[in-house]
Amino acid sequence: MYAWRVAADGLHLWSVNRKLPSFGEARAEIETIVVNSLLFLIARNRRGDPIGFIQFYNASPVDGFCYFMEYIAPPFQATLAAGEMPIIATEYLFDSFPFRKLYAEVYDHNPRSFRQLKRAGFIEQGYTPDHVYYKGVYWGITRLALTREGWDRFRSKFTHLHTTVVKGHQEEQHLDWDLNFTGSGTRLASPSRS
Repeated sequence: MYAWRVAADGLHLWSVNRKLPSFGEARAEIETIVVNSLLFLIARNRRGDPIGFIQFYNASPVDGFCYFMEYIAPPFQATLAAGEMPIIATEYLFDSFPFRKLYAEVYDHNPRSFRQLKRAGFIEQGYTPDHVYYKGVYWGITRLALTREGWDRFRSKFTHLHTTVVKGHQEEQHLDWDLNFTGSGTRLASPSRS
């Protein structure tokens, strides 16, 4: 995670903190994230190389919501794993906790994430213009939400879509993956695809 935290070319996709931290500062940030959120590390099965993470944070159990964020390292952003991981993690979240709504916030300079969230059933809840400064421009941020009911509708569509997509891909285009929940050591692993 340290390499991702200090990679200036992709940092804008998941952090508003533009200061590149020392190893000790990054470790402290990451430890805070792990303690205060549900963090899933996405790793390749065969070699164990991490390719990204999913984080559920700012949870409000009383009000029934939390926030969602995914980061996938650039070489893996166009893979099937990048699309499957949020689905599996969201399924775990809605099956394991009484949340009624999941929020995501997306900056205007990240249209790929915006499109993916909309396809997954997230609906726009609000927009703040000129929210963050990046590469000489102020960018807006959109808050999106996925309700438990919206998730149930997406999940029913995804079952058919997943079967079609998996059958249409060749083996070398797949990443074997593990999804590890860092909080309690619970391990969720994909079924083997041969």
